[in-house]
Amino acid sequence: MRKFLVLLLFFTLAPSLLILSIFLLSSQHTFGVLGVNTRREESPFAYAALAPMNAVFEGSATLSDKRTYNLKEYLSLYHSPLLNYSSFIVSKADEYGIDYRLLPAIAMQETGLCKKVLAGANYNCWGYGVWGKKVTSFSSYEEAITTISRYFAKRKEKGIESLDEIGKIYNPGNTNHWKENVAFVMNQL
Repeated sequence: MRKFLVLLLFFTLAPSLLILSIFLLSSQHTFGVLGVNTRREESPFAYAALAPMNAVFEGSATLSDKRTYNLKEYLSLYHSPLLNYSSFIVSKADEYGIDYRLLPAIAMQETGLCKKVLAGANYNCWGYGVWGKKVTSFSSYEEAITTISRYFAKRKEKGIESLDEIGKIYNPGNTNHWKENVAFVMNQL
């Protein structure tokens, strides 16, 4: 008996609500996007929460970049000296049009995120310009990040942008599975 009453109530209310909905949607008092009356010739009606068209907003807002947050989290996990340069890395990547994950991933592969830098290679966490007896040094992390970002941007301009193509130039012999390890770190970021 109880199931019968529920079914009866359902089949009575459902068509009634459907008919009422159709009536309201087709009536002259319908409202369009954001509550603006689209059918009447009178002045438009809008919700009070919407600002007037000529409203001026004052104040400031900052855009929090998730990439910077992710990079900070990753670098802090490994206690990297690059932690304080997270936003700088992201901004230089944006400036030069490269993937922000590339430099941290190479730094992880080459020096364990700047923990095992070659003697004489000051601030060079990327093994940049290091081969044979040649060792490239920088005066700061900012200079290194800027120089290496520019290096990859120039390669990108020449059509070298995939990790395979970069690896062929940066580490031609794929020593220590360079490409695979760099790709792994980039995927973690």
